[in-house]
Amino acid sequence: MSDEQKNQISEQTAEEEKTLPEEPAEPAPQPEQPHEPEQAPQAPQKPEQTETLPKEPKPVPDNLIQLPEDPLIRERRERRKKGLLVLAGALLIAVIVLLFVLFPETFDFDAIRRYFYYMGKRERDSFGMIGFDAAGSNDFAPLGDGMALGTEGGLYYYDLSGNQVSMVQSTVASPRLIANEKLALCYAMGSGYIAIINENGERQMDQTLNGIFLDADLSSDGYICYNLTEDGYKTVATVLNVNHEPIYRYRSSTQYLNACAVSEGGGYLAVAGLTEEDSSFNSTLTILKTDEEIIAGTDQSQSAKRRLDLGNQVVYEMAFLSRNRLCVIAQDALLILDTDCSVIAEMPYDDTYLRGFGISEDGYVVLLLGQSMTGDRYTIRSVDKNGDILGEIEFNRSVRSMDVRGRYIGILTDGELLLYREHLQEYRTSDRTGTAMRVLMRSDGTALLVSNGAAQLYIP
Repeated sequence: MSDEQKNQISEQTAEEEKTLPEEPAEPAPQPEQPHEPEQAPQAPQKPEQTETLPKEPKPVPDNLIQLPEDPLIRERRERRKKGLLVLAGALLIAVIVLLFVLFPETFDFDAIRRYFYYMGKRERDSFGMIGFDAAGSNDFAPLGDGMALGTEGGLYYYDLSGNQVSMVQSTVASPRLIANEKLALCYAMGSGYIAIINENGERQMDQTLNGIFLDADLSSDGYICYNLTEDGYKTVATVLNVNHEPIYRYRSSTQYLNACAVSEGGGYLAVAGLTEEDSSFNSTLTILKTDEEIIAGTDQSQSAKRRLDLGNQVVYEMAFLSRNRLCVIAQDALLILDTDCSVIAEMPYDDTYLRGFGISEDGYVVLLLGQSMTGDRYTIRSVDKNGDILGEIEFNRSVRSMDVRGRYIGILTDGELLLYREHLQEYRTSDRTGTAMRVLMRSDGTALLVSNGAAQLYIP
């Protein structure tokens, strides 16, 4: 065999060795793992809570055109929405009114109103304290959001922070002050001076009339009447409208008219007068229609036929509890009259003595009847416009002052203030009266406690 053939055989053998697969290497021995103890089965876990995110709106393809919304459809939808809101509000108001009518003592809406109205105000140091000059003769009345003060130097108005808002200056003796929610009228006994301010303290009237004032009255809607002496007559009764213009006069040449009252709307004028007969006095009450004879009525006219003879009873006060119901507080009895002078109810005081009274513009009167002229045993009675008794309680404490306004009755004793509702259910009490000698009730249930030179607001 030649050398060339040997070389070819050796090359062929080498190529075959390259193509043969390599045998796998034996794995290295692994160290033995330690034996783990068998674990107790675990309690099933709660699935994780996931928050579902709102899906993003699908993008509008570029080739899709969005049409504008029909304005009629949009208007109908807005109208429907407003209608539902109005309906819901009306239902809510109806429910509140129904609850108030059916359960007036259970749902104290005045307390809710006071809470929001006086929120943040009572924390002020100066709020609720009113200081004034106590010299001379004074009279007081709540007015608007403050207090009116009639003095010998004029008519003043203070807000509840003690600021003097206005002053109508004058020089009078023995001022008398009457007020409703909107007006305060100050007149001077023994002269013809009269001044009127509104609830903002703005002057409405300030003048001196010819004659001497005997009495005056102010209706809940702003009509005014007054009895004034005048040359040629014993008394002239005048009615002013809400613009303080005279609309009716009743001239009496036979009687001194010591009391008067005007109805809401100014339709009726009531006057009580005294006539001397055989060294004694006879009291007569007359109700007149103010639209029968304008600026011309006399005690002999047709309009003076509605009369009631009261005998020797003196009339202390009169007020219209409604347009056709007159309350007469006389010496021996309480009378409720119709506008034709017919007696609806008569309530004698019997064995008690009239020690005080209060008349509310809400149509009821409260009598403070003493068991004696000087003792501290009382019967307090509330009477409505039909003569029905709303409530009655026995009261055995010394009474310094009593006042009535709206639904509230305030009684100030030695060291305590007691508030009642019209049915004489006890509403609130307070022993923080200081040296107060007089209480002035306000229609929202708050009260002004008046002492010498200061008045403090009490908020139940």
